[in-house]
Amino acid sequence: MSHLPPAAEPAPAPGQVPAGLGLLAWDGIGVFIPCDWSIGRHEGDSLFGSLRVDGAEQVMLRVRWWQAPKRFHLDNVAMQFQRSLVNQARSQRKGAPGATAAEQEGQAADPKDIVVVPTTRVKLPTRLGDQAQAFVSGAAMRRGVEPSKVSNILVAAYRRDLKRAAVWQFIVGRDGPSFEQINRMVSGLMIQGLEQWRDWQVLDMAFQAPPASRLDKAVLASGVCYFRFEWRRTRVGLRRFSAANAVMDRLEPQEEDLVRWCRGAYANEFFDLRYRIESKAIDTDHHALILKGRKRLLAPLEMRWVMARHRKLPRQIEIYWDKPANKICCFEIAKLTGGNEAIIRQMVKSYRPVLDEPPPAATLAQRGEAPRTPRQRSLAARIRRSRDVTWHLNDHDRVVLQYEHVRPLGLRLLRLLAQQPTTSREMRKVELDLIGSIIWQACDGKTRVRDIIEHVHREFRISPREAEVSVTEYVKTLGNRGWILLEMPPK
Repeated sequence: MSHLPPAAEPAPAPGQVPAGLGLLAWDGIGVFIPCDWSIGRHEGDSLFGSLRVDGAEQVMLRVRWWQAPKRFHLDNVAMQFQRSLVNQARSQRKGAPGATAAEQEGQAADPKDIVVVPTTRVKLPTRLGDQAQAFVSGAAMRRGVEPSKVSNILVAAYRRDLKRAAVWQFIVGRDGPSFEQINRMVSGLMIQGLEQWRDWQVLDMAFQAPPASRLDKAVLASGVCYFRFEWRRTRVGLRRFSAANAVMDRLEPQEEDLVRWCRGAYANEFFDLRYRIESKAIDTDHHALILKGRKRLLAPLEMRWVMARHRKLPRQIEIYWDKPANKICCFEIAKLTGGNEAIIRQMVKSYRPVLDEPPPAATLAQRGEAPRTPRQRSLAARIRRSRDVTWHLNDHDRVVLQYEHVRPLGLRLLRLLAQQPTTSREMRKVELDLIGSIIWQACDGKTRVRDIIEHVHREFRISPREAEVSVTEYVKTLGNRGWILLEMPPK
């Protein structure tokens, strides 16, 4: 669980990664990115796909990769991407606010509004391979801007021996990366072959995919992340839960809580849990559950077991709980045979959680300073509970909300036809989970949103970015239901 298996092009050692950056690698494509950036979207598989990396308030990097033919002209592809940037810049200039229709038309028609940096060839690092070619260009959107102050930097690369091409688009905006930072990020560019072990490092975990495997499914999210790889008839799914104590609904969970969560989670997904659970402690900080014994047909035979979905259920599930990182990793193995057992074991052994490095200086407004951006104003807002909602703590220290629900007219008519009570209002109760209870108790009208984010970050040992996403989404949900009110600071 702590060492990566050997590969033809291994990932760089921690000492080789520049300070403040981390390796983001997937399906043989990789780059160094700042630690406070996160994946916004991922689509595609090993041969074709795209990726978007977001910063705090804007998109920072876009990547596209594809399987290229043997006769491949890198200059033409790079120029095509460059023309798309120029057209995009013209459309933005055309829709600029505060300009008349004639001015907008003149701005869109004047080619001097687009400053194109001359095409240059650069020598990229050896991680791309000896047979790699590269193309670097940029485009600016405003008239009179120096070529060094471009808005987009394109790096297109092609490995002739692997027939794989990729384009990295670095977006240099007001809050975007500087040229010095891009130079350090470019030092981590990587294109690996599909016939060897390939690096995968996304969000807060790293592992290596087996040779000749393809990514069948990918779900990247803050709380739960899922990947499914297939090669030949082998299928392995990797499911990661970031906040283990929140998942198990215990601030200080124990081994029995892991077993209870395992039975509940997989029983709900697989109809019922008919695995044999083997519990073992790897060391003081790691605990594992091995689920075995799943049969294709079980007695008594029921119609739900005949479904095609049952044939895809894993025969074995290995659950690893990393206590210091507060994460749960589940390997769902469809079929474990003597031929693929060594490869699967190597993939399981390659998994490791990526410890979060301390983020750089935050862009939030300092204490006593007026927030400037909409994000700063939202994080500086105070939260107070609505008077229409009553609450109390139950025996498990969970918050139970009681509120009045207004039934819609259509539902009242149906209840009238069914000869049921047709009152327009009814009292309902809802029990919040562990994180929701902590957030609700902090909504006292004095605590700011950023203070709640800091508390969740420390309590559940998740990254600051993930804590911000979790808290803001939860606050948005409570606000849409009218249970809380936000007091925004003045502009």
